[in-house]
Amino acid sequence: MDNHDLTPYLKPQKRFLGGKRSTRAAKPSNQVEDEEEHSSFDQESQEPESDVSPQSKVSRTPSVPKKFFASSPVETGGPIEVNSALERTMQNRENTERKKSRKAFLIKIPFLDLNRKVSVRFVLASALAAALTSGLVFFMLGAKSARPQEVVQTLPEKPEITPEIQQALDEILTDLRNRRGSLALEKLQKLQSSAPGLPSLFVLSANAALLENDLEKAASESQEGLLRKEFESDAYMLQALVMISQLRDKTYKTMGNPKARIESLLRQAMAVDPLNPDPYTMLAAIKRAARESREALALLHSSRLRQTVASDTIVTDIAIRLVELEMLLDSDLPALSEKPEDGVLQQISAAYIAMRLGNSEAAIANLTLARKTLPAEIFIQILSDPAFQPYFKNSAFADFFKKK
Repeated sequence: MDNHDLTPYLKPQKRFLGGKRSTRAAKPSNQVEDEEEHSSFDQESQEPESDVSPQSKVSRTPSVPKKFFASSPVETGGPIEVNSALERTMQNRENTERKKSRKAFLIKIPFLDLNRKVSVRFVLASALAAALTSGLVFFMLGAKSARPQEVVQTLPEKPEITPEIQQALDEILTDLRNRRGSLALEKLQKLQSSAPGLPSLFVLSANAALLENDLEKAASESQEGLLRKEFESDAYMLQALVMISQLRDKTYKTMGNPKARIESLLRQAMAVDPLNPDPYTMLAAIKRAARESREALALLHSSRLRQTVASDTIVTDIAIRLVELEMLLDSDLPALSEKPEDGVLQQISAAYIAMRLGNSEAAIANLTLARKTLPAEIFIQILSDPAFQPYFKNSAFADFFKKK
């Protein structure tokens, strides 16, 4: 083994690796001539040399490559110069890919690090947000309930109805019936000072304010009645009437959907007093104005079932009959008799049919008999029905539609 010349194995040979120059010790060409003869030398040449001649350009001691299997050793070659820049580039690329795959499975949450550890800032921010939210909720609940509780706690006791209070109430109701709103407001103000705990005073004040077209006062008085839980159904209806009056005023700027708000107020009036027929009648009138006759007819039937006064039932029965006639074509209307009808319901119905068919004489004859039978207020209320609205300005019926 000592007779072999090692010079050919230590002579460097130039090669290119990855675009850069690298040196590697070349094996002699006559190594493969006789493997059996040089087998002992091959075993020695596979082990790393610790002493390298000064002429060699090897930069570091060659490392033994990794074994794929423990039972199968891999033969090492000659000394190799590894490009350190290329090795760093490959290592950086592997680190980058590893970080990307790691971040792909993380949930991006503010104030959280890559290890999903909650930071102090996140804890403080969460606690502050929870405190602010709970404080706002409790504030809104307190503001909502503070006003009614305050009113209930300061309510005076309800007084007994003395003859003086009864007389004052009778005068106020008379003024309201005769549409003298200003006089009713003056008497209500005096009654509130002498009997502040008397129920219905705010509802009556709202009615009087509506007669005087003081919509702001009507709204505030009806709202005060709701806070005191006095005649809530009437208070809701008064608020609906305020909105209807505002819609008639061209200078008033509406916001949102006022018709839906009016219907909502009337539905609330039904809810607090299901046996009150007036909200059903009012909502039926709104449905009729919107050409929703079937819904209006159902509401009128509901109102009729809740009425107990005879005059109210007459007005509602006539309104139901007029809605049914409105839904018919002219060719489907009942035929007119030659003589006036018997009964107020038949007379008003015949008058409406005659107006639609252009028979003024039959309409006047039936309206004359109905006016003799009914009280003046009830007759005016019946002719205020929307079914007669197209004939208000007809000169032939001016005597019936004029307000007295």
